[in-house]
Amino acid sequence: MKGPLKGPLTGLLSGLLTGLIAPAAAAAPICLEGAIVHLPSGARETTVVLEGDEVRSLGESPAGCEIIDVSGKQITAGLIDPHSELGLVEVGMEGATRDGDAGGGGLHGDVRAAFKVSDGYNPRSTLIPIARREGVTAAVLTPGGGLVSGNAAAAVMAGGSQAEAIESDAVAMVVNLGARGEGSRAAALQELRELLDDAAVYARNRAGYERGASRDYTASRLDLEALQPVLRGELPLLVHLNRASDIEALMRLGDELELALIIAGGAEAWLHADALAERSIPIIVDPLLTTPRSFDALHARADNAVLLAEAGVPVMFSAFSAHFSRKLRQLAGNAVRAGMDPADALAAITSTPAEVFGLDGMGAVVAGSRADLVVWSGDPLEVTSWPEAVYIDGVPRSMESRQTHLLDRYRELPGTPAPPLDPAPSLE
Repeated sequence: MKGPLKGPLTGLLSGLLTGLIAPAAAAAPICLEGAIVHLPSGARETTVVLEGDEVRSLGESPAGCEIIDVSGKQITAGLIDPHSELGLVEVGMEGATRDGDAGGGGLHGDVRAAFKVSDGYNPRSTLIPIARREGVTAAVLTPGGGLVSGNAAAAVMAGGSQAEAIESDAVAMVVNLGARGEGSRAAALQELRELLDDAAVYARNRAGYERGASRDYTASRLDLEALQPVLRGELPLLVHLNRASDIEALMRLGDELELALIIAGGAEAWLHADALAERSIPIIVDPLLTTPRSFDALHARADNAVLLAEAGVPVMFSAFSAHFSRKLRQLAGNAVRAGMDPADALAAITSTPAEVFGLDGMGAVVAGSRADLVVWSGDPLEVTSWPEAVYIDGVPRSMESRQTHLLDRYRELPGTPAPPLDPAPSLE
């Protein structure tokens, strides 16, 4: 540049470029002070320091921290539903809103191992804010239908896109055994065994398959490929069943093929508590399944989760419903009512699902963990307590939902009849 403006313009441009290139100043850490914090070592009063999307430390508040007084409150890790259709369904009776089932026709049939339910996840589902404002910060998204339903995914209850919300598109392979309407449950187990054998044979002869020089298989190439991590023990089979004899048969198959197993349902699992503990097979139960509801659950009992936990089985809780993920802590509270240790019950909806499904950094309040936290008005397992703040990745999330919007609308709607001021007239 030439002429008398060279100096001023050069300085101005230099300043603008410096402002664009220089990193933005880091936000001050957030210090949650005065609350009882549920830690892996037990509950105690301490300060939780959040920086970015992590728990920076516990204890002293550093200089320059943004102090938030939460005295008298309680803090837990965000709740995790280990078996849900959040983001996969809006109205169960309306097929157009259900995306968790690949369907049984065409190429899918009864085996849908390649199906990734994460591709159908809707991060803007109206059910997500409802669950989040009740303390749920993450969920395992499970497909349904068929013998092999497909890949379960993991998602956080925040973000406006699948890319932001989905943590993993494959945390388990979902299988349905036990009662299947018509047909023997033994036949279903035989079908699963044959499928896994086909997948093993396919892995040893991919070249022959491509040349058309292999025997017929019971599933498509994509399904057989999707089962390879299962055979290697890298991806667990999440198996739905309730009856004790079905659990026994599944354990034999797991021992034979060295499979990683997770059981969902398990109404009669207490009958095999020691065997499940010996094999470290986690189980997802509904603590409200306290009486027989089917021929598969004739031996259901209220303290099923208690007996399993006492034997050393990793226990998790779920209502097995997108609409009732918000009830997670009520399930845990009912397990406590049946005799479960409160710390174990809380772990069943926080740290245990995180460990079982490999959700790194979730499920516990420790230095270096993800800043997915809930600030409760009181004991989180009491229905008279409620979340006052929910943090996901260190960001306080909205506590509004479709339900709160409807409440505000109808509470302020003109013409809403007011209750009578006078006592109701006597009928005498």
